[in-house]
Amino acid sequence: MTLVVAALDCSVSVTALNRVVSKLLEDAFQDSPAGMEYLRRELSQHIQGWRSSACVRMLLAKATTTWRRLEQEGHHWPGFIPANDETELHEFLVWLITGDDHDRSFKTGSSDVFCFAALLEEIGMELFTTHDQTQMEPHLLCVSFSEELAARRRTERNAGERWGMRIPLDSMEECMSLWPGDQGFRNDLRGIFADAMHQLSEDETRARFTFAHGRPYYRIETGYVPERRKRLAGTENRAATMFLPKHAYRSASYFGKLISRWPEADLIKFETQLRHDPNAERMDSFHGLLSRETFAKLQGFLMGFYYALLYPLLNTDCLLTREAFGCWGYCDVGFLKRIASVIDRSRSNQAIGGDWTSFRRSDVLGLAAYMLAGAELETVDRTTSTASIGVLAKLSVLTGTCLGAVDSFRIAGR
Repeated sequence: MTLVVAALDCSVSVTALNRVVSKLLEDAFQDSPAGMEYLRRELSQHIQGWRSSACVRMLLAKATTTWRRLEQEGHHWPGFIPANDETELHEFLVWLITGDDHDRSFKTGSSDVFCFAALLEEIGMELFTTHDQTQMEPHLLCVSFSEELAARRRTERNAGERWGMRIPLDSMEECMSLWPGDQGFRNDLRGIFADAMHQLSEDETRARFTFAHGRPYYRIETGYVPERRKRLAGTENRAATMFLPKHAYRSASYFGKLISRWPEADLIKFETQLRHDPNAERMDSFHGLLSRETFAKLQGFLMGFYYALLYPLLNTDCLLTREAFGCWGYCDVGFLKRIASVIDRSRSNQAIGGDWTSFRRSDVLGLAAYMLAGAELETVDRTTSTASIGVLAKLSVLTGTCLGAVDSFRIAGR
């Protein structure tokens, strides 16, 4: 199980890992309900134990490197294995753990399941993976990739249902290279992401840690002075109000120009949505509203802005590899909803922030965990208390005071 958990840790989300392991153990212990009841009750501790064992043996690091290499070589799509492959992943693991000597081969049409098997082979499982079904190792369990099975399931839809993207911290715009589309389209997305980061810098936008009424907040400040207040156009103003902190005028202006270049049909739908239903809780109505290309540009701009805003708050000295995990997906309405919800809640902090936007620390922790630590939205939604000090996900996001002694208020706010 140590090898299985190490492989799952780098290829599926935290929730999916718990779900897959639980279902696998239920099948393995179906003849021993008492044993299964004990395992179910202590499942989280068992998973953490197997994960810790894999970490000590450097299996986690090797598994992560292998999964990333298989992605870079084009053997599987970027991100976590999607939910619609979990059934076949479960069938494979049941075959692997409970199979008999008369059933020594497993065929799959899923590139993800095949790569998962190759990953297990790489980190020490006695398996043999092949694309050529005539090449078998009689003394080993064999996993083969079937083009016939793959043809039945091949669909462009799979590319849009993946979450869990790697974010290289030294060149965060490269995460847009994972987007489906041709090279020219991905170049455009990288440019939009980088421009959003640059506009934030031009606005001198930064998050400053502060306390108000005994509670921790982050005040989002810019280089704005009242004498240079700018008036934004209608759509530009409504979009900035929904997705950006106050007084980020250069960012809002760039955002407006980006929107103005959208196809007319998308522009009309977007303007209508902002005018008549600008509620973050009803953001699900954005699903299918815009073309995928337009939605990608909208998401790319907001990602560039908020990655640039959050990154200076992080202490990344403890990372072995300078990369983070974003739990967003392609054209992800959930990402837009998360941003709009944080902005929406900041309005209730108006008395605290004065002329600035103020985010609760729990919102900043949750957003950082979602965008940089691979935390799923369900996990982030539980981080609502002002007493929250961290989020545990693929990576851990903790307040600065949890990491040891601090010698300044600024470091305490990281």
